[in-house]
Amino acid sequence: MSFIASRLGPGVVALLVTAGLTLSSTPVEAAAPRAVAKTVVRCTTRHHVRHCVRVAVHPAKRTVKKTPVASKPQPKPTPVAIVTTAPSGSLVAQELALVNADRRAAGLPALAESAALDRIATARAQDMATNGYFAHYRPGHTTLAVLELLRANGVAFSWYGENIIWESGQPAAAVASHFNTWWMNSPEHRANILNTHYGHIGIGVAVSGSRVYMVEDFTN
Repeated sequence: MSFIASRLGPGVVALLVTAGLTLSSTPVEAAAPRAVAKTVVRCTTRHHVRHCVRVAVHPAKRTVKKTPVASKPQPKPTPVAIVTTAPSGSLVAQELALVNADRRAAGLPALAESAALDRIATARAQDMATNGYFAHYRPGHTTLAVLELLRANGVAFSWYGENIIWESGQPAAAVASHFNTWWMNSPEHRANILNTHYGHIGIGVAVSGSRVYMVEDFTN
């Protein structure tokens, strides 16, 4: 997962992208780790912007004698309510056009908008806006939120990915272009938009106060 926070004119932007989902040569369902991995954050600074990537680190196997203790119950996942209609606002249409223009410029086929992915992306954006967090994982959960929703809604896939972003301070007419420019200037987000394995996209938007959240969810 990567995080970028910076200021451009009056606008403040934060971005996150799923890591290890779209850059692997193995379908994600077949690439699930068998051992619990720890994560570390590695950061670099480029052009006055701080880039941090969360990297999974698999610990070496070792035998340790431990005194048996009672296991703590895992928190029960809380279902995410899916909105019943996909967003049809101009932001979604503008971003879809920008994504497909970027793919066309790279010699790639356009992504087809998916109603199911629109609903999932909208639910993700609304959940973050309503509950005051910004992450690919819902608070207290250990499974990626988009993966939970793909499975819960019976969406067939072998590959998936997600881009998320929020912004405050941009004129409404400039938001979609602003978001897309940020994503295309970030290697991880750009990799999702131009991924050759994807054929479908869903885009969701939510507003909380002055913040505008946008989510892009991708599948093959």
